[in-house]
Amino acid sequence: GIAIVWMGSVISLLIIYFNLQNAKITRDPLTGINNRRRFESFMEYKLRNRNSKSTLYLLMIDIDNFKQINDRFGHLAGDAALAAVAQAIKENVRTGDDVVRFGGDEFFVLFKDMPNEILLRKLEKILHAVERVRLEEYPELRVTVSIGGAYDRGKLSQILRKADIAMYKAKGRRNSICIYED
Repeated sequence: GIAIVWMGSVISLLIIYFNLQNAKITRDPLTGINNRRRFESFMEYKLRNRNSKSTLYLLMIDIDNFKQINDRFGHLAGDAALAAVAQAIKENVRTGDDVVRFGGDEFFVLFKDMPNEILLRKLEKILHAVERVRLEEYPELRVTVSIGGAYDRGKLSQILRKADIAMYKAKGRRNSICIYED
């Protein structure tokens, strides 16, 4: 009986260890949200395993003038801004929506099957939530984002390209939202 208990304990510890390692590989350590590696595999899975009527919406969210934040306030302020923006985004999406730090100061959000009116309200909530971000250590720091969105029933590369085009249009106006239209 003791051998079985030991074997079960070892297997349980290995499972815990592998889960912890997987979390380290797929989580951004600064913001605590998913990273690019997790996003790409998750997105491919969602595209492969959806029904024909299902629509995926991809948002690209970019912090406006992020380099200036780092230059003026320092990199620790930039890190604090990244974490605060990630939190503001997470608090304004549904539980099943995937929030990702894609790299640098860019975040992605993946929505599934959301009516356009609700999607636009959700985007405005995110925009305003980020505007309200205040960092105790840096009281003069104000953060805004530009949001580009797209939907597609096709390949990951098509959705990314469309969302990227929309995001750069929004960046031209700063602190705004732009949805890609075919």
